[in-house]
Amino acid sequence: MAGIGRPHQGPGGLADTLTEARNAARVAAAREFRPAVEHTDELGVSRLLATWQQSDITRAFAETALAPLRDADHAHLLTALRAFLENGGSSAATARALGLHRNTVAARLRQVRDRPGVDLDDPGHRLALQMACRAVQPPGR
Repeated sequence: MAGIGRPHQGPGGLADTLTEARNAARVAAAREFRPAVEHTDELGVSRLLATWQQSDITRAFAETALAPLRDADHAHLLTALRAFLENGGSSAATARALGLHRNTVAARLRQVRDRPGVDLDDPGHRLALQMACRAVQPPGR
């Protein structure tokens, strides 16, 4: 994963460039199913999301919300959830991204939905889960 910051003048500018590059790299790392290089000028709203992802509150929520999916026995469910959320809630696109049959994806998403507190039909809940998925590294990464 790599991030590229904008050029800034002076010694303080170097620190700003590095901060932007780190934020862009965090966004690149969160995009498991997309290119692994991000430029800060191309981030748009992702720049704001990167800041949220780094907050202690977001990370604490992520740890709690995703705990049932983060162990080795359920890592495939977390991967399916991440792909589903990153692909706009499309099971077909998720299946393509993961190289799985759509019935396999549907079965995994049913298992995710069976977890307490997971409501993939609520847009606010999906957003919170997507932020949580981006805030924590998936197992094995």
